[in-house]
Amino acid sequence: MHLIPALLTILACLLSVLTRAASAQGAATPELPTLKSDSPLALRSVTPNALSVGRLEKLELTLDLSATYDNPFDPEQTQVRCLFTAPSGRTVPVDGFLYQPYQVRDGDDDTKTPLLDPAGEPCWKVRFAPTEVGRYSYRVTVRDRSGEVQADPGTFEVVESERPGFIRVNQPNPRYFAFDSSAPFFPIGQNLQNDWPVYRHSKLLADAGCNAVRAWTFCHWTWLEWTFRPDTSWAGPGHFMRSYGGAGVYNQRIAWITDRQLEKWTRDGLFAMLCLGNGSELGDPDRYDSWGGHPYSVANGGWLKDGSKFWTDERARKLYKQRLRYLVARYGYSPNVWAWEFWNELGREADETVAWHAEMAQYLKEIDPNRHLVTTSHWGTNAESSPRTWAVPEIDFTQTHNYAGAESIRHRTARMLALSPKPHVVGEGGGPAAGKDGSVDPDGIDFHNSLWAAALSGAAGTTLPWWWRERLEPKNLFWHYAAFARFAKTVPWTEEKLEPLPADAVHVSVSVEGDLLRPVLVDPQGPDWGSRAPRDRFTVEPDGTVPHLDDFGPVLYGTGRAAWRTTPTLAVTYPAAGRFLIRVSETAHGVLEIDLDGKPVLRDDTLNVPRATVDRDFAVDVPAGQHAVTLRNAGSDWLRIGHVLLTNYRDASKHPDVDVYGLRSGRMAVLWFLHRLNEWAYRALGFMPSPAGDATATLTGLADGRYEVEWWDTYKGAVTATESKPCRGSTLVLTVPPMATDVACVVHLGP
Repeated sequence: MHLIPALLTILACLLSVLTRAASAQGAATPELPTLKSDSPLALRSVTPNALSVGRLEKLELTLDLSATYDNPFDPEQTQVRCLFTAPSGRTVPVDGFLYQPYQVRDGDDDTKTPLLDPAGEPCWKVRFAPTEVGRYSYRVTVRDRSGEVQADPGTFEVVESERPGFIRVNQPNPRYFAFDSSAPFFPIGQNLQNDWPVYRHSKLLADAGCNAVRAWTFCHWTWLEWTFRPDTSWAGPGHFMRSYGGAGVYNQRIAWITDRQLEKWTRDGLFAMLCLGNGSELGDPDRYDSWGGHPYSVANGGWLKDGSKFWTDERARKLYKQRLRYLVARYGYSPNVWAWEFWNELGREADETVAWHAEMAQYLKEIDPNRHLVTTSHWGTNAESSPRTWAVPEIDFTQTHNYAGAESIRHRTARMLALSPKPHVVGEGGGPAAGKDGSVDPDGIDFHNSLWAAALSGAAGTTLPWWWRERLEPKNLFWHYAAFARFAKTVPWTEEKLEPLPADAVHVSVSVEGDLLRPVLVDPQGPDWGSRAPRDRFTVEPDGTVPHLDDFGPVLYGTGRAAWRTTPTLAVTYPAAGRFLIRVSETAHGVLEIDLDGKPVLRDDTLNVPRATVDRDFAVDVPAGQHAVTLRNAGSDWLRIGHVLLTNYRDASKHPDVDVYGLRSGRMAVLWFLHRLNEWAYRALGFMPSPAGDATATLTGLADGRYEVEWWDTYKGAVTATESKPCRGSTLVLTVPPMATDVACVVHLGP
């Protein structure tokens, strides 16, 4: 009998030695809370955080309970549920959740990722946001495999508050969002990817007047459910990377940090689109941030051989629903959750992904008592190629990611609005990458344009830009948000039936002196990776537009991808000798060839390298007149086209330098006038916009009467002039102030 304590002592010493050895070798060790219990079922107390709360504010119940379970996140082992009864008699069932309390090590600091130490044992909580004023009652029920117990009923009072409610699709104008109070929600903000745990990034947005963030809260290195990896020694004790426990186990440090950020977002008036997954996590079996780290993979103790089975496997779908249940229980109370986003950047839809989205979106709406909005996203133009996904009734709004210029934003937004009657959000963008030295678009020209172009093309908010690390924060460009936010407050987004301005509804004329010929930019808008473009011949019109641009794909495939390969030819008409430039953004064993009128004029073999970002321009001289330019990839794999640029092409006396983006109802218009050359692709090649003066804009489709016109400086966010203009015969003529970049105006029928 005396041998047992001795053996235990020896084993403990051996374990200590092994732990120190692993630490010395740089191996991390997991830090998980107690997740197993064999205690008899009992519910000893239910303690509310307050006896009186404001309407739509958080009521939190803390439960003193015991139960038997191996995994507290599995509702088949243990389930906590509270039934709330409102003053009107309406009942709302809400699930409870396991909660591990933490405290921030060395004090709370918004400038770095928090390191967390446990602040007690795990407990159970219930969260609820009451929507009615008056007395609520509630009763908690706990069940495990041994049976069920109930607590005595409780009550609390709800008083009025100024909170506007949850975000919905606005019913009078379903292209936009509104709160329950009917106040508009026009999202202005940006992406935070996996920087969201550092609150400084969010605070910069809030201080600039933003109201929205898109945060990858539960994916891409901040997963909620993932595999622990010992070689992440860079994540020291207290770091959330040490809190992964495999399939069906949820990272309590990530969950706690999300609690904290959500409270701060609420305090600062920010509403969050919470991204639940990244499309790449089902792919590469050799990468930890992909299928190589996924807990459902057989390599990590799971049961799936590859990520493609995720969509149809019964156990995977069941566990995903379990994860949704936990997220709703913990965060579904909050009106500051703008939307649940299932995935960041999936590829083109397939039968299995459409069925998965339909099943999960329906389930999410069923379990979410506050029915938050639901969306998903696809990379590139796969968004336009996924109509069945957007048609799922429980998917509330569509989304594109677009890093190209203003015209591309307008074009793709129009396509999405034609594809679906739902609101549309440009969920990523903001122009090209800043480059290693920050020299690409350092002043944020395309970032600025992306905000205004999305909003004035019919999207339900501004573009939510990327590049906060590389450009926005180093250059302190947040004042662009502030300027647009001041403008947006004057627009009745939900009160008026605002619709994108038809191309024939406005005509601009500008007097031009000196050189009349301008470059034009062509951004391919056709099918992206993995498909053959349906057309290979295009015409660049004299104004720079390209009919059937939706068929001009951005990828040139080589000989090794014959099923997808085309050789696009562009018919061009140069009024004077000029140049034809193609920007190659990426390559993977590509060889670029350009033919002019059937004759080879350029071949570049330097692109024949493993996959690499290149961002290089290749140019050929083109004589005046009509010609055919053919693009070909003679390599084995692929080239990605950033854009095509033609110099000395547009005659500014016939096709003005000023373009118009806008929205219109029968009695008002919101307009944005953009100098066509005010885009980084032009600036990078030395094409500077000359100030456009003596411009007039003739706007049609308005009711007759006298209109008040406000002219806005889009950089200061201030009104620069006001005037009164008559509208006769449904036609209003505006005199546009001289501009070298852009101006905006709001036109509304006077009293």
